[in-house]
Order: sequence, then C-alpha cells, then structure tokens
Amino acid sequence: MAPFLLVAAASGLLHAVSFQVEKLVYADELRVPVGDHARAAHRGPRSRGGHTLAVFVDPCTADARGALEQYGSTGALLFRTWFDELHRDLHLGQPGRLYSEFAAS
Repeated sequence: MAPFLLVAAASGLLHAVSFQVEKLVYADELRVPVGDHARAAHRGPRSRGGHTLAVFVDPCTADARGALEQYGSTGALLFRTWFDELHRDLHLGQPGRLYSEFAAS
C-alpha cells in the first residue's frame, strides 16, 4: 500500500506547486509592462493592508476591464483566498486553526 500512497502524495505535491512553477517558467509570456493607457483608465482606490490591486487589461485594445484585490504572494483573487482560509481555519479564527492542525496531526 505504501508505494501507492507515495505516488499519490508525490503527484499531489507536483500538482499543488504547478501553478507557481508555471508562473516562473512562462513569466515572459504571461506578463507585459502596464502601459500609460491602462494606468490612466483605472484610477481606483488603493488596496488595504498589504494587498495589491490587479487591473485586468484587454490585450487587444489596452482597455482596463476592471480591478480586483489580490491576496498574498501568488496573487490569489477573492475566490481562491476564501477557500484557502476555509482550509486553514474554517473561517473560525484561532479555534478553527487549532482544529485544522489537530485534524492534520
């Protein structure tokens, strides 16, 4: 049984880090410098508490399509951040974090 668990754990780990690795490998293809047109199109309020503001730009027209707060170093948007916090502490704060740590142990 151990070899099956080892393969599942290794493939799960590779799957979990694939998003970050992909961002590094294809960095030149995934990012372009923000032009003045896009900067001028969105003059929204600054993000709070160390969060950054992601401005989504149409690459064909350079029009700003909208802006959302990003969380953490991966640039996770609200949807992924909500599920991350659910996994981490069940949205219960410190008691939920202790429960999650106990369950993982």
